[in-house]
Amino acid sequence: MAGDRVELVCDVTSSAAYQHDGADDGLAGYAPAAAAAAAVISSRSSLKGLAAAGQRRSSSGSYYFASRHRQSAGEHRRRNRRYNSNNNHHRRHSTSTAGYDHPSELTMDDGYLVLWFVDPDRKPFYSLDVRRGRSGRHWWNEERFGRRVRFLASTLARLQIVNVTRQDGGDYRCRVDFNSAPSRNFKYRLVVIEPPSSVVILDGFLQQLSVVAGPLEEGNDLILTCKAYGGYPQPWVTWWQGGQLLDNTTDARSPESVSNLLVVPRVGRQHLHDAFTCQVTSSPHLAPMMKTVTLELHLRPFFVEIQMPPTVSASNQRAFIAGQSVEVKCRTSGSRPPPSITWWKGNKQIAAHLSAIMNSDDGNATESRLTLTPVSEDDASHLICRVKNSMIPGAVMEDSVRLDVHYAPEVGIALGSNINGDDVKEGDDLYIECHIRANPAFHKLQWTHNGVSLVHNVSAGVVLSNVSLVLRSVTHSRAGLYACSAANSRGETLSQPPLRLRIQYAPRCRSVSAAGTVSGVSKQETASLDCQVDADPSNEVHFCMMVTSSGDAILLPRSLFTTQGSTSVLQYSPKSELDFGVVACWASNPVGNQREPCLFHVVPAGKPAAPSNCAIHNQTADSVRVDCQEAFDGGLQQTFGLELVDRNTRTLRYVFNNTKPVFTVYGLEPETAFLLNIYALNAKGRSQPITLETTTLRAALKHTGNNSMSFFFFLNR
Repeated sequence: MAGDRVELVCDVTSSAAYQHDGADDGLAGYAPAAAAAAAVISSRSSLKGLAAAGQRRSSSGSYYFASRHRQSAGEHRRRNRRYNSNNNHHRRHSTSTAGYDHPSELTMDDGYLVLWFVDPDRKPFYSLDVRRGRSGRHWWNEERFGRRVRFLASTLARLQIVNVTRQDGGDYRCRVDFNSAPSRNFKYRLVVIEPPSSVVILDGFLQQLSVVAGPLEEGNDLILTCKAYGGYPQPWVTWWQGGQLLDNTTDARSPESVSNLLVVPRVGRQHLHDAFTCQVTSSPHLAPMMKTVTLELHLRPFFVEIQMPPTVSASNQRAFIAGQSVEVKCRTSGSRPPPSITWWKGNKQIAAHLSAIMNSDDGNATESRLTLTPVSEDDASHLICRVKNSMIPGAVMEDSVRLDVHYAPEVGIALGSNINGDDVKEGDDLYIECHIRANPAFHKLQWTHNGVSLVHNVSAGVVLSNVSLVLRSVTHSRAGLYACSAANSRGETLSQPPLRLRIQYAPRCRSVSAAGTVSGVSKQETASLDCQVDADPSNEVHFCMMVTSSGDAILLPRSLFTTQGSTSVLQYSPKSELDFGVVACWASNPVGNQREPCLFHVVPAGKPAAPSNCAIHNQTADSVRVDCQEAFDGGLQQTFGLELVDRNTRTLRYVFNNTKPVFTVYGLEPETAFLLNIYALNAKGRSQPITLETTTLRAALKHTGNNSMSFFFFLNR
């Protein structure tokens, strides 16, 4: 093989046998060409085939070759002894040419001349002349061999060439000329095997591969090209798999390379990690060069399946509970590389931090665990597990389950769709809807107005119909807060926020007294008459006032009263007896005019009348309660008083005041008689008192102590 060392044997001992053979053959000692050794040089070739061609290997690891027409070793030694007896000297030739030592300790007849030829040159490329009188110097053609060649004239004379190249190949001939013996010839055919300089495997894109082919997408064709560069003789390339020959056809040859194209159509899962070996063979004597690549594939997932927790079956026989977390699993296998797994609710992806992905040791199976906390909006939606191998376009699989989520009713309330809540007036008909979402379905529905339950009452204009409340000919009293509540097996829910129903109406007096208000005033004094109305809207109220006296009605100028919102204040000052009478206050807003006016009876101011219907209640050993009714206040604001008088001593013990004629006194002595004087008081003076007599009850236990008393008075409103 190129770079090795080769040795070609050339026997330089004279022999009568060779003389005889030469005389008989007429070839002057030539070894017959048919018997010439063929020298095939390779460090990895079979030695058996070379031995048959006359090859022997020295202990140094080099190769040497000899003609089959050579003497035996015993004959050779006998000739040397005979030669030595006839020569009383021996020569030792040595040279340092090319850096070699050439020990020469030969026993010969009278010297020889060695000439080496290589076809087709007729001139020798190497010579050694040790005939009688010669110096025994070595000569060779440095232009061809440089310093790589030398002839070893030892016991077994041979030509040694080191670092052989492909150009060193050819037919070699050694001719030995003796002084007295016939010439001898040896022929060799030197074939220098040159292994390929490199072997590469290319993919379908002509990219060089190392140990892995791919990864390829499942279903694609595997295209491999094995290319060998150099080599002599030109090698042949074959493809193997698992010891079986796949392809031995050479697809392309050039002086520089030879290649073999392998196509495996539609590779599938069964080809994963298959090894494809390219084998390059140059010579039967040289071990083949091999390069192997392993097929890597991108595979689609086999299946995907959502596994419901034990408490929830895929057939929805048991439901999720809103707000309760459960773990849902999604399993898939067959994808390579491991796929990504995402969870979706409908078309909305679930946050990745709510799930965890685990791969099996062999990477074939992947599982995702999702912590799902369903809400009511998830009911009837689809939970989707989506598996995707991003290395294969369109390699997506998914599985889904329909979610059955149980939750308490979700309730909302609103006016009917065709009703404008800002334009409801007294007398209108309207309906209110209760919007309910519930799973399972609700079994109870309740309506309330200002917290009071409503019942079906057609005559009162209240009609309950399924999830609607119908109100007919509404009045102002129907305004307020409306709510509905629904209940199912998961609980009961009240609509939040409640519906505030606004009913617009014309002004009406805020005072509940149809007879009006009595206001006392003296002549030349001014009384403030507050006309307060309820109305909606209340910021667009207009007032007018008139006074009726002695049968005449006089419209009062607006300069006499001021208006703020739904209140108008009249500053009225009677000048004479004719100015006393009834003041009527009227109001209007965009809805309409006030039907009944607010009345103020303006009378001459005087002392209030005494309270009426006074009575004692809840009398005990140390307390008493007195209740009276108000009487005419004299046209002015009045208060009330109570005087506590000891009946026996006629001593005033205490005075109490209150805005109402109701009094409770504590801290009285047991079994003591008292006089209670109750009266009314205004700016004009005090009314006549109403006197009640009472005696406290006997105490259950008596305690000695001082005679001082403490009275406690509680206001009763």
